Amino acid sequence: MKKKISKQTVAYIGLFLLIALGMIGFFAAVWYKSVYGDVGFDAVIYALTSDAGSVESKLMITYIMRGLLPAVILTPTVFYFLFFFPLKKDKQETKGRRTLLPHKIAVFVSALLVISLITTGAIYSGLVKWAYLSLNETDIYANEYVDPDTVDIKFPEKKRNLIYIYLESMETTFLSQDLDGAIENNVIPELHSLAENNINFSHNDAVGGGRTVSGTTWTVGALVAHSSGLPLKFKIDLNGSVDGGQYDNFLPGVTTITDVLKKQGYYQTFMFGSDGEYGGRKQFFEQHGIDKVYDLFTAYDDEIVPRGYWEWWGMEDKYLIEYAKQELLEISQKDQPFSFGMLTVDTHHISGYLCSDCENKYEAQYDNVLSCSSKRIAEFIDWIKQQDFYENTTIVITGDHCSMDEGYVNKYVGKDYVRRVYNCIINPAPSLKIANTKNREFATIDMYPTTLAALGCQIKGDRLAMGTNLFSGEKTICEKYDFEELCDELSKYSEFYEKEFMEVE
Repeated sequence: MKKKISKQTVAYIGLFLLIALGMIGFFAAVWYKSVYGDVGFDAVIYALTSDAGSVESKLMITYIMRGLLPAVILTPTVFYFLFFFPLKKDKQETKGRRTLLPHKIAVFVSALLVISLITTGAIYSGLVKWAYLSLNETDIYANEYVDPDTVDIKFPEKKRNLIYIYLESMETTFLSQDLDGAIENNVIPELHSLAENNINFSHNDAVGGGRTVSGTTWTVGALVAHSSGLPLKFKIDLNGSVDGGQYDNFLPGVTTITDVLKKQGYYQTFMFGSDGEYGGRKQFFEQHGIDKVYDLFTAYDDEIVPRGYWEWWGMEDKYLIEYAKQELLEISQKDQPFSFGMLTVDTHHISGYLCSDCENKYEAQYDNVLSCSSKRIAEFIDWIKQQDFYENTTIVITGDHCSMDEGYVNKYVGKDYVRRVYNCIINPAPSLKIANTKNREFATIDMYPTTLAALGCQIKGDRLAMGTNLFSGEKTICEKYDFEELCDELSKYSEFYEKEFMEVE
């Protein structure tokens, strides 16, 4: 006959699980903040609801060691201390054993502990602020959005090719302090030289960059921002997944730069060194004008790396760039203009990936990885310049967003330093008129109309989506609003955004 579990045992199990939940939530928040920094809670949600199978193993290990393990250790320790830690037996006591806390007080303390842990974690991670903003509505999208489908965009008679290179986490912070960067050494001298000798939009008189507003601080949000001029907002379905986890309708109401180029007869490809489907990236591009997405798995088929190869997030940038060269030589032979995009990965946090070709001359591994990436990209640009298609090709080099390597930032970057995303435009259309590239306040959403202008397009009003053509004298939304207030407004709920861009009924 089975022995019934007592009510007290059930109560203890419930209390244990509640304490465990509080501990896991708190230490997960501490881990995320220490690893990613202040990227916004929308980035947290997107990461949690995306496929974890493609996440680099080092991130998972740090979560287990710094997020999960403390909770696993402390939960039974705290539970034992609250409910079972014995007092020394009184010599005159003959029955039972007293615990440190009376039962009712232990229950009260455990409830208070759980509430404190969850509340602190929610505030620390940005959940409370995100929830508050989400419950308030904004009209900024309705007021500031310019529908690209209603704008007269005139292309030059001879359409220019576009190469758009996203450098993972690349920012002007990595310049030395004497160059208005934040660190001791200029670890990206080649990228600095490219920006200095070509077109660089800057917040000052030196080589500088733009900001990342809410909804653009992680890779998928950044790709959406650059190509559509909009922050990424999303809905969570009842299963806890973004767009049902399938991304079947990825911002169907949005007209991106690749949609515009598609209508103009461009052949377009995009290349990742990782799993292209992670976070819905492949689906986004395929649904917005890209003809072919290349990634780690097509690299297997094309024998760039051996089948089953997996290093870092997939394959290192040295293989990605060789793959890119192969693709550029192929698509440049087509009887139509081309657009080619790629996203590097070696400079992803934590600490980046130091491949065997890289020098190891700086104290921080991340500095060595950044230095290697700078040299590699410069060599790639030199190769492009030697190709027949270069004369009629405009190159855009930009960081996707600021680095999430919070450990590095805390150690080497001053707290008051305002970090900005790197940008450089090489070989724009000869007819391009430039109003002012320096002392501008702007964000990555402004790269959409700016890139079209670099191709020689004339954009009536110089505004597309939420972005502004930086070659013009028009004010950006970063120049019209206080930056913190702008980010708060963009984070709020928008019925306009849902109806127009998500096409939610």
